[in-house]
Amino acid sequence: MNEDSPDDAAEDVPPMDEPTPVKGLGGVADYWDDIVADMETTAEEYRERDWETLELHPGQVWPQFDTGAFDVLLPDSEYEALVEFVDGGDVDDYDVFRAEVSMVFFLLVMRDEERRRAVFVPGYYDFGHGKKLYYGLDGDSLGVSVRRLREDGRVEFSLDRPEPFFPEEVREAKLEE
Repeated sequence: MNEDSPDDAAEDVPPMDEPTPVKGLGGVADYWDDIVADMETTAEEYRERDWETLELHPGQVWPQFDTGAFDVLLPDSEYEALVEFVDGGDVDDYDVFRAEVSMVFFLLVMRDEERRRAVFVPGYYDFGHGKKLYYGLDGDSLGVSVRRLREDGRVEFSLDRPEPFFPEEVREAKLEE
């Protein structure tokens, strides 16, 4: 790994109006591995406190600008487990853990306090797409729409505090006309 000077690090952040050209996770796969490892550690901490947990491993996370949501694509087995896990429950609260590198990585932990269940959803987006999603939100909520490839159903979540998903430079950026 090369050691970069602070000036080099600033060049790694894409312009706010341009999506980062990423095919899959390319050069940021190590950061994805880190967020998944953090998810596993955090889920274990919940289990130690007698919570049931479900850790999801999306194949893709993509901002859906028209619906104001993150579209999360899961393997069939994880999608089916999620449907069963959330059946009859509610998301009472959630936390978002976030890291910014050349993209924004997040770990969403949604909790059903009454049933002591937590769902862990890691995700990512580039700065340009994040800005477009943030400024396109209708009202004060952000959606998370989880599906499998077959598109035969979705599990929808509405989160009433979108700010934790977006770093300050996204929230304070100006949209270009």
